[in-house]
Amino acid sequence: MNLPNAFVCRVQQELPEQADQLFAAISENAPRVSIRQHGTKKEAEGLPLDTSIPWAERAYWLKERPIFTLDPAYHAGAYYVQESSSMLLDHVISQLPSFKRALDVCAAPGGKSLIIADRLPQDGFLICNELVPKRADILKENVIRWGNSRVSIVSGAAADLAAAGCEFDLILVDAPCSGEGLFRRDPDAIVNWHPDLPAQCARMQSSILEDILPALAPGGHLIYSTCTFGRLENEAIWQLLQANELEPVALDLPSDWGFIDSAEIFNDMPANKAFRAIPGFASGEGFFIAAFKKPASNSQSLHLEINVATIENPLLQLKGSLELFGLANQQYAALPKQWETVLKLSKKLKVIHAAGEMGMMHPQNGFVPAHALALSTDVETTFETHHFDLTQARWYLARKDFSPAVIPTGYFLISWQGHRLGWAFNKRGKFVNCFPVPYKIRMDLPRN
Repeated sequence: MNLPNAFVCRVQQELPEQADQLFAAISENAPRVSIRQHGTKKEAEGLPLDTSIPWAERAYWLKERPIFTLDPAYHAGAYYVQESSSMLLDHVISQLPSFKRALDVCAAPGGKSLIIADRLPQDGFLICNELVPKRADILKENVIRWGNSRVSIVSGAAADLAAAGCEFDLILVDAPCSGEGLFRRDPDAIVNWHPDLPAQCARMQSSILEDILPALAPGGHLIYSTCTFGRLENEAIWQLLQANELEPVALDLPSDWGFIDSAEIFNDMPANKAFRAIPGFASGEGFFIAAFKKPASNSQSLHLEINVATIENPLLQLKGSLELFGLANQQYAALPKQWETVLKLSKKLKVIHAAGEMGMMHPQNGFVPAHALALSTDVETTFETHHFDLTQARWYLARKDFSPAVIPTGYFLISWQGHRLGWAFNKRGKFVNCFPVPYKIRMDLPRN
């Protein structure tokens, strides 16, 4: 693998003790495939699990890479395919105080958002933001698949997020970066890299952070991370945040995990306040992470009451602190009271996914369930469930033209081995596949 000369020279200057081992790992070792399993959905069977990842709950490296697209359990949200170094976020959050209002500023494709969602209390709420429309669509698919009704998705600039007047107890800025940490697994990252890219990214990173800091509540925590190697995008940004009167948080990471303390590389960095994953030392790809606390003050967050009425629906059984709301156009949503944040943000940003989508009332068909309801872990339904075998499940996910021998009446759930996949509808005796077209399997299916 040919690495850009400018990249090689800079790494040799900045990371002289790690450079040779890093270059060898990028050139000679294949990246390891890893997944994180859902905490409450039925566990996927048949995955080639290897060893557990110690810094994240329910996370594993795999012995080999299966064809995830052909696994119905993947589409049911039983697990998420995620790079192992980035899962360090789970361990970092575990060392911070609990939080109720969280924001992921640059959220797509969503793996880190799902880690935050799993750490939410019953009355907590997460806003995921993604500026790029195509990436926002991917983020929405992954959030819906995970099934947490406390997660909303918006799209806008960081300045617009802050201008909405909301404050958050936890903010993650997994910043857009030069992507050097992905060189081993993504050849396009090498093709798209150029010597000026790190500086361009650093300017963008500092701008995002400057814009979003007003949205961090006093006493709240900000986590900053990248998947790149340069000091300019990592430790230099860390120092910028410290200069903005944020207090660096000490992190406890066992040395045998392979992460390197930035203080071991740069003598102007304090110990235990920022860590790097470097291939050849850690088992994952390149990653940088640090946490900060905003000093407490007497200011209070703005508050906006929900102005829609709660309703009842006998088909839905809500868990925890969720309540059922009737929105515009006969839409139903199961939401925590913190959903007021979405109302506030909607005045400044586009709402991609309002969280807790349950369905809508149709004048002829009655209650029409949303795809998110089928995958939700927060809501139980009284709809009938129809079980498919593996071949039928794949046909269903690919929206092939087929019909089961038995078709329940009205809307009904499709399930495979206890994994809920989506909805179907009996239209005058005809099987209607309701699986969303944008999410369907597009690759060729096995013949048997």
